[in-house]
Amino acid sequence: MREGRRVEAKVLLRRLCRAGNVEEMDLRSLLSLACPLPGDAVTDAFEPIGLEGTVRHAISKGEVAAAGEMLQRALDETPASVTSAEYALRGRLLVLLEQFDRLPEWIKSAPDGSEEYSDYWFAIGVDQLQRSDFSAAVDSLGRAVIRDETDSRAYRVLGDALLGLGKPEQAQVATERAGLIEQTVSLGDQMASNQQRDVGQISVLIDLLERLQRPLEALGWRGIQVAYGRANSMLDDAQARDVLKMINQNRIAQLEKSDPAAKRLFVICGIDLLHESN
Repeated sequence: MREGRRVEAKVLLRRLCRAGNVEEMDLRSLLSLACPLPGDAVTDAFEPIGLEGTVRHAISKGEVAAAGEMLQRALDETPASVTSAEYALRGRLLVLLEQFDRLPEWIKSAPDGSEEYSDYWFAIGVDQLQRSDFSAAVDSLGRAVIRDETDSRAYRVLGDALLGLGKPEQAQVATERAGLIEQTVSLGDQMASNQQRDVGQISVLIDLLERLQRPLEALGWRGIQVAYGRANSMLDDAQARDVLKMINQNRIAQLEKSDPAAKRLFVICGIDLLHESN
């Protein structure tokens, strides 16, 4: 996480969710894969390591121009040392900085491996949308969200592309999805920025995650809610044990009824991706 390889780290964090052994800090990280939550970014636990980590950290803190300058300096001075992940991130930064005229050259110079990253497909999709190539933009943005289902920006642009393609119902789904994700990020950031916990607020987050079809994360937060409820004398030991037993039973049930194909279709708002294997 500190190295900025957050989308790759989701595999480990979701494995912890499946095992029922996940901490609040890990659950917060799963709310925003592209960059740490702003409230977490200012803590020692998220102190960045390396170029990619430092750039994502700066984006979280709202220092987008500085992040762009750091990455561009590396590309200018030591291009051989820039990884495909960092190059892909440069594309996202060009979009955030609204430097759309620089996207075609960035695309032309993309190294092998860039297509593995959601940042790459997000920037590609934005460029295609700018050129009113709606069909291609929908495909690219679908590839972005399948790699990072917490990317609200990608969902909003996907909604615009679907609208341009004449699919208003799917566009509304994508736009509403973006709004739900933004709410989870906002709630997570409030918790990252404040040591006090409101169990009611956690309930809202759990409901949002369930609507986003992220049940194991929701169950992880239920476990966190039990811990705070017990600490605040809202639950006694017996009640806490009963709730934790129910959470564990639900976790096992979720693992048994997992349907990757249905989840994938939900994540991409029902669109068809051309020759997409990831």
